[in-house]
Amino acid sequence: MKDKPLIWRSVVILSAAALLIASIAILCTVLTPTIVRTKNGNVSILTWNLLAPMWVDRQAIRSRGIINMNLLNDEVRLRMVADRILAQAPDILHLQEVEEETFANLTYQLSSIYSPVVFAPNVNNYWIEYLRENQTYTKNGVATFFKKKKFSLLSHRTFQTSSQGNVALLAVLRWHRCFGVNSDLILLNCHLETGATQNKAATRIKQGNTIMEEIENEISRNNEHSSVAIIAGDLNTQSPYPGYRNFKKKMLLDAAEEVSKAPIPTYYNELPVAISHNNVTEWSDWVSIDHVFIRSVDKASGKIRVSSVNVPAIDSEDTSQESYINKLKRIFARDAKGSMPVKHVADKDQKRYMASAEDIAHEELKESKINRVLRLGSDHLPVIATLQIV
Repeated sequence: MKDKPLIWRSVVILSAAALLIASIAILCTVLTPTIVRTKNGNVSILTWNLLAPMWVDRQAIRSRGIINMNLLNDEVRLRMVADRILAQAPDILHLQEVEEETFANLTYQLSSIYSPVVFAPNVNNYWIEYLRENQTYTKNGVATFFKKKKFSLLSHRTFQTSSQGNVALLAVLRWHRCFGVNSDLILLNCHLETGATQNKAATRIKQGNTIMEEIENEISRNNEHSSVAIIAGDLNTQSPYPGYRNFKKKMLLDAAEEVSKAPIPTYYNELPVAISHNNVTEWSDWVSIDHVFIRSVDKASGKIRVSSVNVPAIDSEDTSQESYINKLKRIFARDAKGSMPVKHVADKDQKRYMASAEDIAHEELKESKINRVLRLGSDHLPVIATLQIV
């Protein structure tokens, strides 16, 4: 009986030791910065040029008799943009032609789901030469947002892609631990030089080179952790043009081509331009200038693959190539001389759309649909790529 206190003391000591060991194990698990994570994760990235308000020539629009367009009301237009983003709910947003007020507005409207990285405006009054006399220059640039329930922001920085003042935004995101995905995301959001001259094309090549240098530098800095790089934005180039070919030379893969899609039209041009697919070049008045690129080395290593690339449906679920083009022409119909819809063309498009809008019962909804079709919140269509990351 005298040994019982000794036995109980031993039991207490052993229990305390076990509790201490378990506590240390838990603490180490919490504090350890690295963990083996091998699950796959799907990430969807939307890139969209939002049409900076300063480019909207209200006087020209009114002179053509089009006075009931959402282009004339920036707040209404941004609500349309925010609603479309929230309806699609992509994981990452790459937005171009964002003004400071636009950034603040969207940050507020999207705050329940998204966190902003930063607003990165161009410098040196970039693109001011394209303004008309009655327009006022406002700083605009790019902005990146991400789902705060899915990622945390590790770092970001902005840099000039050209001496003229074009700025790109690089951000590094890490998946939250619960998703079990190993690779960090190195995201590059950019809006490259516009224009069809040889000089402009040469500028886009230089911008592409600068972008790839920055990405390679970031990968080197992040070499202790697996990462994949994604470039998404308004590149103002398409196959077979030099800027696009330069990205391919840099061992980048166009996400749309990865899923065997023909170039997706995202912008309606005033004049026909060449567009190439499967070694066939045609002339078209629609262009595919908004892209998502991945690195071929990331694909080869099995760290990333493209699941799908789509433009969100405009007025139906039909995502065929012919449907895209027809919808794009209905939305962005233009005359040969100007850059805005002419009234008689707009009227014709309205009647054409109304004839197919059988599901709309009320006149006020029809009017709303007409405005939405004339301008879908921007003069560009959004592109969404879904990627699988390891």
